[in-house]
Amino acid sequence: MTMTVKFFATLRASLGVGSVDLEHDGPITVGEALHRVEQQTGKPIMQELFEDDGSMRVGAMVLVDGKNISHLNGLETTVQSETLSVFPPAGGG
Repeated sequence: MTMTVKFFATLRASLGVGSVDLEHDGPITVGEALHRVEQQTGKPIMQELFEDDGSMRVGAMVLVDGKNISHLNGLETTVQSETLSVFPPAGGG
């Protein structure tokens, strides 16, 4: 099974790609998927999205089937869909 992890805004620029395809045999957690993205890209995206205690940084979003993992089980949210959408903390003014 293939899952596409899509990146938006500054994450797209810092990773140098708009998405990464992950192969997996069954459901995996958001945390596992993001760690695999780090391994494939060689870029530490977890530190851009999460605090040291594992809580999501203010303004960051990870969506599974259009639902923010902050309202689900966080990094332990099981991903069974084909797409994971990742947004870095927004800035500007």
